[in-house]
Amino acid sequence: MKIVVKSTNMSAISILNDVIGPIMRGPSSSHTAGAFFIGRAARSVLGEPLVSARVVFDPNGSFARVYQGQKSDVGFAAGLLGKSITDEEFSSSLAEAKAKGLQITFECEPIKISDHPNAVTINATSIGRRRLSLTAASIGGGQIRIDQVDGTPVAHDGRRLRLLITAAGKLKTADLARQLALKLALDDVQVHTNSKDSTGQSVLCEGCQASLEKLADRVALEADAEASLLPATDLVVSGASKTSLGSVREIMAAAQSCGDTLAGLGRRYEAQLLSMHESAVGELMSRRWGVMKAAIDRSLRGPSLSMRFLSPSAKSLMDAASSGKLFSGGMLPRASAAALAVMETSTLGGVVCAAPTAGSAGIIPGILFALQEEKKLTDDRLINALFSMGVIGAMVAIRATFAAEVCGCAAETGAAAAMAAAGLVELGGGNIEQAMDAASLCLMNTMGLVCDPVQGHVEIPCHARNISGVAQGLAFADAVLGGFKAILPLDEVIDCMLIAGKQIPYALRCTSLGGLASTPTSKLL
Repeated sequence: MKIVVKSTNMSAISILNDVIGPIMRGPSSSHTAGAFFIGRAARSVLGEPLVSARVVFDPNGSFARVYQGQKSDVGFAAGLLGKSITDEEFSSSLAEAKAKGLQITFECEPIKISDHPNAVTINATSIGRRRLSLTAASIGGGQIRIDQVDGTPVAHDGRRLRLLITAAGKLKTADLARQLALKLALDDVQVHTNSKDSTGQSVLCEGCQASLEKLADRVALEADAEASLLPATDLVVSGASKTSLGSVREIMAAAQSCGDTLAGLGRRYEAQLLSMHESAVGELMSRRWGVMKAAIDRSLRGPSLSMRFLSPSAKSLMDAASSGKLFSGGMLPRASAAALAVMETSTLGGVVCAAPTAGSAGIIPGILFALQEEKKLTDDRLINALFSMGVIGAMVAIRATFAAEVCGCAAETGAAAAMAAAGLVELGGGNIEQAMDAASLCLMNTMGLVCDPVQGHVEIPCHARNISGVAQGLAFADAVLGGFKAILPLDEVIDCMLIAGKQIPYALRCTSLGGLASTPTSKLL
């Protein structure tokens, strides 16, 4: 299967939206959170409750193989119902949809207009008999891309609120939108020609939600046109950052110009992107750290619930780590136990913070949890470390992907380990070059790692790979602080990760058709 990854809007990658986030219910950011955001987009475009939704997956894509095991069906249902991604009743969304008269079906048909393995088309009807056909893709880490709405190409990345206005006949849509925005004194609304629409009969407008809703209402009243509000997935990107995180050279230059650390660069970048004060983005990162700690606590101190295949082991490993009887004392077993705790919470549908994905969500919080206990570090220092890690993750998102269905598990556990190693180096007094060396070494060591979930579930081998990611993050941070050098620059290694990942056979990219998923025991489970 030929996979083409479209270039990302580099100015819109958000550390809080796309790297240390979203805050979500597990088990998968691509397949659960991404499905939710696509379903919610369809619900938002129609603007009223639905009576039916036909969800179509490409038979050669990842959704078709794992949508039940990774609770994509639940995510779509929750989004189509208009629920919150952290709703307490998220896991019962399919039953709730049926009880409310929303008929949802899941089918497989070729989707020719999308080039992504996580492509999906939703054909929906609302209670007011409005109809919608929406084609989108879940592109990794909870990020989505809307490709088409009712036959109109849009290429909406889900990071900004946008209004799609489609005119009939020969009406000049851009002129119409500008005239109506001027008439309503909507100074914040920007009108962009839709470069994906060759007819010129559609435009995409950006602005705050209140302004876009006013414009949509006026379009409906005065013009021979239709307006559809395309939502943002989480925090709305409202500005543009003067700092680029796309390459080692750019990051080093930005740091040298203002004497910043990676953490300082990350705060400044995100504040500019979200048009917030740095203290505000710090509070949002603090919330993410709180979610991480709560996910660990839920598994370590809550009731032990069995998963599909695995029995809970985070608590027993943490107890063993405290006993002093394990071969590797100190941080490693405690960090591994905390990482497992997050993954157990995620697998059971609890709330976690994708960092950068739900499939790798245990690595960073596991390391930070153990580090705080071992070194008695304050929350503020750990939040700084999360911004450092976010800069590295942003470079991965800009240059490559977090989608294992595109690039294998290196894009998930490999990326998380790289982020963790960089943050540890900075916490340990290393410089930015050393932090990037540690990240580079982690990605070198996971190059070409396949994604082969057994029976499509995020348990085997994902939980074990989170333990491996913890070990690599700690090992390479120590190696670099001790004088070891990576030689190969991080941005070049990220590029190689993407190339190598796309060369992995389709059966080994989150389809459960090969690798560990094809062993005799796996087939019998």
